[in-house]
Amino acid sequence: MTAQTHFARFVVLPLDGFKLFFSSRFDGSRAGYLAELADRPAAAAIWSFCDPQAAGDPGRLGAYLEAHAIAAPYVLAAWSEVSVAEVNAAVGRRARLSGFAVRAAGLDPVGLAHAFREEFRR
Repeated sequence: MTAQTHFARFVVLPLDGFKLFFSSRFDGSRAGYLAELADRPAAAAIWSFCDPQAAGDPGRLGAYLEAHAIAAPYVLAAWSEVSVAEVNAAVGRRARLSGFAVRAAGLDPVGLAHAFREEFRR
């Protein structure tokens, strides 16, 4: 996936043969996202089953993705106005704080305050 991707889903549907259903939540414009996605070798491998000629040509794959894109009539977001980078930073902070909590579990209040200041000094 791309750095803009919050999450993505691939589903193979048995409809009149097999159909690939792809949906994703991403930052930025659809055109920019699809262009970046089409430039990925993994995307070329996946969509080569849908359009074999597009496998080696990111421009053609981008056009294929754009031509087959369907705007969602309703989007349910877990959060709004938050980028992938901001989510990743928050997850990193949470992991750092959780690790600190485990390491500092046996400290007395003064030791805990000191360890906290040392760990999270700016």
